[in-house]
Amino acid sequence: MAYSVDFRKKVLSYCENIGSISEAATVFQISRTTIYQWIKLKEKT
Repeated sequence: MAYSVDFRKKVLSYCENIGSISEAATVFQISRTTIYQWIKLKEKT
């Protein structure tokens, strides 16, 4: 499933400011693997 850039930013912001990756995965109903991939992608840019 493709996610919008805004959604990705919201999830990553949540991880950084509010809670853990596991918590974000539960809140946003996406896999932890997806979040880890987004973090790696963000670090490359």
